Amino acid sequence: MYNINRYLTVMMLGLILAMASAWWYSAHYRQHFSKYEYGIYQAKLEMLDKCDVGRVVILGDSRAGMAYDPAALGNSVRNFALTSHTAIEGYYLARKILACPSKPETFVLAYSPDQFNALTWFWTNSIQMGLLTETDLDEISAVAAQTGDRNLYKSDFGSEPPPRIKNWLYAHDFPAYDFAAITGAMMDRTNRYKTNIANYGQVLRDKGLIVNPIDNGCANKASPEAGPIHFSPSPIVNSYYAKLIDILQENHVNTIIAPLPYSKFTYDKISNAFTEQFKNYNNELIKNKSRIHMSDEQFFPMDNCLFSDEFHVNAKGAQLFSLHFKSALEGTTPLAPQREKPHD
Repeated sequence: MYNINRYLTVMMLGLILAMASAWWYSAHYRQHFSKYEYGIYQAKLEMLDKCDVGRVVILGDSRAGMAYDPAALGNSVRNFALTSHTAIEGYYLARKILACPSKPETFVLAYSPDQFNALTWFWTNSIQMGLLTETDLDEISAVAAQTGDRNLYKSDFGSEPPPRIKNWLYAHDFPAYDFAAITGAMMDRTNRYKTNIANYGQVLRDKGLIVNPIDNGCANKASPEAGPIHFSPSPIVNSYYAKLIDILQENHVNTIIAPLPYSKFTYDKISNAFTEQFKNYNNELIKNKSRIHMSDEQFFPMDNCLFSDEFHVNAKGAQLFSLHFKSALEGTTPLAPQREKPHD
């Protein structure tokens, strides 16, 4: 006779086993299905764990990760910029770097204006690739609530779980959040494991430099900064950017808010009002901060054919930009103002 209870029990056990297997795979085999950024993240996390931070640290998004080349800037430079990073991640990176036994002498902050609003990849990059802890996420959700910013937490009980539960699920590799990456890996003709291992080794060898895997030739599209007339940061990024500047000032670390390269195609389309507002925003935040300086030129134009796409320089562009900024780092060009003796 057909036993419905036994059938339901076996089906439930099967579902539990399938979920447990998927969860195990998500937690322990990320290098097999994650995008190429995974190897890059793991290399920089290893540098952080070993406190291989040098004397000069670069923080920023992928533009900075590909533009600031430690080989051209000097052996003491480490590039901790990462894909789609904002000042939220930058604050936690800086806090961990400053906890190292020998902290850096200089920080270089190089965040694209677009990254003061774009939080699209926060969960799929920074969190799923292991950068932030559950404790960090709980702090972030509290700041999101304080600022009223709903970009990271859409609803308490709507289309996603409450913040605390969402934080826990992401921090513990809930497999449902990896479904797109896993299915993408199954359809991808490239071997993501080999790609991630190769990227991991390259980033460690090059002290944090990211090499763009895509080369579309000369830039013939404009990056998002070419669109808006007004610069307006999201409340949560604004809050963390201020916290980042404060923690660097409090630790008596010399800091440069540094330029990023833009293709001529993009540069010619960025409005003067937008650039002025971005500079004024930074100037207001660093007012009375004796350790924090802003480069005179925040938007640095370069030839279109020094770019792999509308955002990122190619290898030649990185070398030329880094050699130029090396002089700025030493205070010998208008890109960085002459530093006054700190008055801490």
